[in-house]
Amino acid sequence: MDESNKSESDSEEFFDALSEQLDMTPFEMDLRTSLEEAKLAIDYFFDNKFEEARTLLKPFSGSSLYHSMGTATFSFLEAMLTFEHIDEASAELKKCVELCQRFRKKNTLTEAIGNTFKKKNFNSLTDLECHAELCMAEVLLMSALLTFIEDENLSGLIRGSLRVRQCYNCFRFCAQIMKHRKWDSSSMTVRNHFSSGVHMGIGTFNLMMSMLPVRIVKILQFIGFSSNRGTRRTDCGKYFVLYPCSVTI
Repeated sequence: MDESNKSESDSEEFFDALSEQLDMTPFEMDLRTSLEEAKLAIDYFFDNKFEEARTLLKPFSGSSLYHSMGTATFSFLEAMLTFEHIDEASAELKKCVELCQRFRKKNTLTEAIGNTFKKKNFNSLTDLECHAELCMAEVLLMSALLTFIEDENLSGLIRGSLRVRQCYNCFRFCAQIMKHRKWDSSSMTVRNHFSSGVHMGIGTFNLMMSMLPVRIVKILQFIGFSSNRGTRRTDCGKYFVLYPCSVTI
């Protein structure tokens, strides 16, 4: 009887140990697949299959850049169109920012100081790190807009303006990556999506700037921002036709 109990106990311990190993978050998804699934989610969205789009993105929203950004984007659009669930949208955007921070290139103090005195080596960035910068810029843009709507007080305007500034710096860095980084021939699809995202993002950023209320525009113009609505709208449309995955922004 004791041997039987011991055997059962050993089996339970083995099962518990095995369960701990198997009870993991979904496996890590590669960048190409995440881009393909993000594009599929966009197709679902424009076909009014909103639940299918959310279901596709949700399992990997905590580990994949574009799944996380897609989930945050859908929450953002819902909040903007209905003026409801704003807190939920803010939470999703915050999660996406944290994920982008995890995948962005980490510089040591020595590297950070060195970059201020010498030319940056953009070729040292991986494909994933490049797209992390792009996703960061796009999410900050949505976060800034949501902040302006969520809080119309002075504190909200200041927080939103700071996020606009962060967004601008991220897009500027992405433009430098696109100009100076040499992409492998095997990464051209990833590069094309990155390029379309940068152009679409910069166009959307400037279009947003031209459509903000006067009191917000005055604050932003004070720190050096300006835009041309017609030019940026054309820019957005051109790159959406080329690479529709960029519509996630």
